[in-house]
Amino acid sequence: TPDPAWVASFTPVGDGSYQATWTGPASGITLPVRVILPSGYAPDDGRTYDVIEFLHGNPGDAQSVVDGLAFPQALQAAIDAGQIPPTIVVVPSLNVDSYEPDCADLAGRPAVGTWVSSEIPGMVRATFPNTTTDRSGWMLAGLSSGAYCAAWTALGSPGTFASVGMLSGYDRPAEGGLK
Repeated sequence: TPDPAWVASFTPVGDGSYQATWTGPASGITLPVRVILPSGYAPDDGRTYDVIEFLHGNPGDAQSVVDGLAFPQALQAAIDAGQIPPTIVVVPSLNVDSYEPDCADLAGRPAVGTWVSSEIPGMVRATFPNTTTDRSGWMLAGLSSGAYCAAWTALGSPGTFASVGMLSGYDRPAEGGLK
């Protein structure tokens, strides 16, 4: 039984995704998180699901990524076409305050690196117990500044993420505390 602090309560948003506002036990960050589940998903369906954690850019948020990329429809189409295995997509917000978003634990700033690299995966494993325990089934991806953050974070978390996806990313930080 997972520690209740790691379990999020997701509710349907109406666009094929689910949303929760969740607090990371270590970082103390409380932000919205979106999840897209494959058609027919059930925690006791006997299947094992891969996971894509997807980071939005700036400006942006979890909703803008889900809407802009038509994630629920695109995910299901890719699964139905056999292009990817059954997969859960999780899109956490990175907008912790009025400053440009960061993806690192920086002195004097909220621990967004912890939020992205360990708390979100921990919450997914606790909330959706049939996600894969094999790191080869975990991808960290992002768009724009979220793409830079995905690559930077995954390099520092090789035990969690086996692959990285960068959509319109850049090779050095242009915003946030890492610039």
